[in-house]
Amino acid sequence: MGNSAKRDAAAAETAERYRKALELRKAGATYDQIAAQLGYSAKAAARHAVQAAIKEIIREPAEEVIQLELSRLDAMLLGCWTKAKSGDVHCIDRALRIMERRASYLGIDAPKRSSTEMAGELKVTDGAHEQLLARIARLAAAAGTGEGDPGADGD
Repeated sequence: MGNSAKRDAAAAETAERYRKALELRKAGATYDQIAAQLGYSAKAAARHAVQAAIKEIIREPAEEVIQLELSRLDAMLLGCWTKAKSGDVHCIDRALRIMERRASYLGIDAPKRSSTEMAGELKVTDGAHEQLLARIARLAAAAGTGEGDPGADGD
């Protein structure tokens, strides 16, 4: 537990130094001046601090937007899930598109492979098509048994 507190304190101190470096840069200080004032070993370290502070400013709103979009997608999926489970083909399609978009935001899909001939292999096609067909089959089977939940089937 003590190590965690030390890490948290060090991270807070680093973040504060980054904030100060950015403020100095906004005020017109050179990287050499920032390094001297904040105790960085070189102007490259001061530049790194300023860039890290800028990235943090950008990252926080981006994460908020992603969370908002994920919430919207969850609400849409909830709205069509019952009909998709009962076999409504249009709703299955919509549910899969929502799930694809959600996976895209979260970065959980494997990189897409285009159709190509590979040396010593059979023709490789985009694996997403087969995955979607398998998912549809599992959804249809779950609908037939009255089971199934978009988050409970392990996909």
